[in-house]
Amino acid sequence: MSDLKLELVSREISSPVGDVVFVHGLGSNAQSAWTPEVSVGKGADKTEFESYFPSVLAADSPTINMGALDYNAIVSDWIERSRFQELPRHCNNILQYLRGKGIGDRPTIFVCHSLGGIVAKEVLRRSEQSKFKRLKQISKNTVALSFLATPHKGSKIADVVQAVNTVMPFLRPSQRIAELEHDNVYLEDLSHWYRQYCSNHDIETQAFFELKKTKGTIVVPRYSADPDVEGCQTLGINRNHAEICKPAKKTDEVYVSLCGLLSGHFFGGKPVPGVDPTQPPIPLQTVVIGVIVKSKKVLMVRRRNPTDNLTWQFVAGRQRVGQETEEECIIREAKEETGIDVQILERLGDSVDPMSPYRKIYYALRYLDGKESNSDPVENSEVRWVKIGNVDDFVTTKIDPRVRKFIGI
Repeated sequence: MSDLKLELVSREISSPVGDVVFVHGLGSNAQSAWTPEVSVGKGADKTEFESYFPSVLAADSPTINMGALDYNAIVSDWIERSRFQELPRHCNNILQYLRGKGIGDRPTIFVCHSLGGIVAKEVLRRSEQSKFKRLKQISKNTVALSFLATPHKGSKIADVVQAVNTVMPFLRPSQRIAELEHDNVYLEDLSHWYRQYCSNHDIETQAFFELKKTKGTIVVPRYSADPDVEGCQTLGINRNHAEICKPAKKTDEVYVSLCGLLSGHFFGGKPVPGVDPTQPPIPLQTVVIGVIVKSKKVLMVRRRNPTDNLTWQFVAGRQRVGQETEEECIIREAKEETGIDVQILERLGDSVDPMSPYRKIYYALRYLDGKESNSDPVENSEVRWVKIGNVDDFVTTKIDPRVRKFIGI
């Protein structure tokens, strides 16, 4: 992994409040990874493009050092030269290089696309485990990471690389992709370390997954993009794998969310200096919730990784905006999560919690057919019909009054 370079996009800053490092994934580089397709080819210096993600963010945050890490990320090179097996050693090189550039002297945030997130996590682990105080500075001063479609789950790493090869036809296909299966244990171990690292160091984690397919493929699905870190809600973005890291305007969800991260860690919760606080906030995601009744029982699912003090819940899922209606969403989620077919009875209403990024929509559903089963074992650990009189013993948060009225509690 030679030819390391940190592309600095900020103007010279006398007293920066922190550093932001962008880390690209396979098949891209420090320029192409963060530049929308509409901007490619305009001018000689891509870092000066108005829509180049790091440059726009740097202009809005003039007191932050903004840089994009460049490293060899050609897919065929990584596979054929066993770079995944050698990843820890290569990340040691990146660690040494970043410290030489002063990264770690101030509070630091990493913004990572795809497998760049794996690189960033390994750099942090190398830093924390180093015996040298100067190298420990990066792990000591890192305050947050933002993962854009990073495949944290090792079990699908070969599929991810195969998909990257598929959606980038200019890359030479490899016959050794199957060998990446040997990296599963390593990636699972890295994910376990990162969870402990976040817990011990109070690291904030953002995570996003793609909702659109790239040439028929969801490269990194939700379950793989979820780092399983306490307090982190993995959010779906209506972009494909290549687009998710290339916001085209300042109102895009990823851009607004990252500005919120900078605000919290660098500006004391105040708006990012260059961002107009009157701009529209990040759009709320729509979550459709289905209350399924059969023979005085309600169908409930037990979440494998509870958040917001909620373990058991009604069947629910995020609507694929622009691709399905609310009704189609909850019918699909019921089938995908529990294996049963349902019929819409009525729309019970919706609600917005000012402390939540979700708009919740409730539907009353009738059971039609099928044997309940845990059809989504990654998301849930159990599916159960619960007697209506016992629902309050399962749901640990406030139940919407309209739902209570429908089921009669």
